[in-house]
Amino acid sequence: MIDPDFTTPADRPRGATLPPWAIPNRDRHPKVYLQFLCDPTGRVPRAYVETDGGRAALASTARWA
Repeated sequence: MIDPDFTTPADRPRGATLPPWAIPNRDRHPKVYLQFLCDPTGRVPRAYVETDGGRAALASTARWA
């Protein structure tokens, strides 16, 4: 289930950069949802960086393996 706060706001205006996750069809893009989860306010252009976030996620799961 996707957070309605993610899908409800309108798409960002053309030429605008923030919020970075407010793109058309955003519910189809899992990495855009991760961006939203990291910064729901949409004020940080790169709140989720795959190499950093992925590394942290793998490190946290390695403890459980």
